[in-house]
Amino acid sequence: MNILYVESSRSWGGQEYRTCLEINWLNAHGHQAWLVCNPGSQVHYKASELGTRLVTMPLRRRIDPLCSWRLWRFCRQNQVDLLKAYSSKDHWICLPLYLCGIPLSRARCITDPIGSKGRAFVFKHGCSQIVADASVIRRHLVAEHGVDPAKIEVIGSAVDLEKFKPPRNRAKFRREIGLGDNTPLIGNVGMIRPDKGQLILVGAAPLVLQKRPDVRFVIVGQGTGILKRGINVRNAIDRAGLADKIIMVGYRWDTPNVYAACDMIVIVSLRTEASPIVLREAFASGRPVIATKVGDIPEILRDRENGLLIEPGDTQALANAIMEFITDPNLAAYCAANGLRYATEQNVTVHALYARGAKALILPSVAQQLPGVQKYLHQFRYRLKIWDAYRPKEAQELLWKYAAKDQYVANPEKGFGSMHSYGVSVDATMVDDWSQDVTMPTRFDEFTPQAMMGYAGRDPSVKQHLTLLQLAMAHN
Repeated sequence: MNILYVESSRSWGGQEYRTCLEINWLNAHGHQAWLVCNPGSQVHYKASELGTRLVTMPLRRRIDPLCSWRLWRFCRQNQVDLLKAYSSKDHWICLPLYLCGIPLSRARCITDPIGSKGRAFVFKHGCSQIVADASVIRRHLVAEHGVDPAKIEVIGSAVDLEKFKPPRNRAKFRREIGLGDNTPLIGNVGMIRPDKGQLILVGAAPLVLQKRPDVRFVIVGQGTGILKRGINVRNAIDRAGLADKIIMVGYRWDTPNVYAACDMIVIVSLRTEASPIVLREAFASGRPVIATKVGDIPEILRDRENGLLIEPGDTQALANAIMEFITDPNLAAYCAANGLRYATEQNVTVHALYARGAKALILPSVAQQLPGVQKYLHQFRYRLKIWDAYRPKEAQELLWKYAAKDQYVANPEKGFGSMHSYGVSVDATMVDDWSQDVTMPTRFDEFTPQAMMGYAGRDPSVKQHLTLLQLAMAHN
C-alpha cells in the first residue's frame, strides 16, 4: 500500500515518534509511506534524525485550499491508497481529498473531550475509519457522539521488543549522570507539559527523600511547543532545593539505556494520555512501573500484579508507591516480571509456544460444544475467548521446563501428561461488548494459588464472571 501521513503539529512527542516508527516499518516491509509535516518544525528535525521519509509543506490553517490541492497532487502522482490524519487541522486539510474519493483514516490519540458537534461531525461523516489509541476513546465517541462503533478500531502503542530486551548495561547511563550502581534511581520519561505531571513528581520527591535521602530522580524529555515548560520544571526543582536530587537530562534517543539504569519508572500523567508508549517500553525493559489511572493504563496495569496504580495528582500516593517498591524488592521484581511477560509473548516461558499464524485446534467432539457456550454467554452480553487449545508435546515440555509446578502444569513425562495434548481442553476467559477481557481472579498463565479452579476472590464481580463462565461450560 501507499500511505500518506499528515502531521501539522510543530511539536515532538510520543504520538509523533510512534508515527515515524510506523512509517519506517512500512517502508522496510514493502510498502510506500511518507510523512507530511511543517518545514522547520520539531517534527521535521526529529523525523529526519530517525530517517523517516518526509514531505515538507506549510500546514498553517484548517481551511487551506492551496495546501489541500498540493496534497491531492502528491496523492495522484504517487498513487496514494490511504491518508492518515491526527489532529483537527490535519483532518480538515485532508477532508477535500476524502470527498474526492481518497480513503481517510483519522487517528485519535488523546482522551480529551472532542468538544463541539461540528468537530464530532467530521468523525461521523468525514473519514473512512477512526483509529483510537484506547478503548476509553472508542467508548466516548460512541456514547457521547453517536459514532458507529464498527467504524472505530482500537490500536494501542507498540514497541520494538528487541530494542528494549533485557539484560542491558545498567551502568552506562548511571556513569553519565554520576551515579553508582547501588543508588536507587527513579525515572520519568516523556515530553514535558502540564498534563504529563512532572510537577507532581517534583512534589513527591521530598516525601521520599525524608525516608531515603540516597534516592535520586531523573526526568527525561523536553518541553513541547513552548520550551519554557521544561524551564518551569527546572525552576520548581530549584525552588524545592532539589537540584542535586532530581536530574533533568533533556531529550534522549538512548531510552533503552535509561530504562536499564532505573530501578523503577513512574508515569504521573494527569489527563489527556491515551496509550503511553513509555508504559510498554518500561514493560519491555523489565522495569517495575508506577502509573496513574489515565487512558488505557488501568486496562493494562493491574495493581500489585504488574505495577502499582495510583490516582492522578496525588503526591502522597506517588511517594508511598515509590517507597513500597524500594522497601519491598520482591514486589518490585514480581511486578517487573509480569510486566515483561505482558510486553512479550504472554506465557510464563516468555517465548512463543506456537508458530505465528498457528490455528487453535481441538477435537471435533469438543468443538461442537463451543457454539452452545457462545450462545449461553451471549444472552449476558459476553463472548468466549480461547487462550490455548491443543498443545503439542514439545510445547508442553517447554512449559514444564519454565514452570515445573505440578499443581499448575502437567509433567509431560508422567502419566497422561496434559489434556491439552489430546485436544480435549481449552484455556478460556470472557470478553465484553468491547472485546475487552473481563476481570478474572488471574490473567492468562499466572501460576499462583489464585489460578486454582475453586478460587474466586473477594471481589463480587470477579466471582460473578468466574461463575458465569463455569456455568456456560457446564451447560454444554
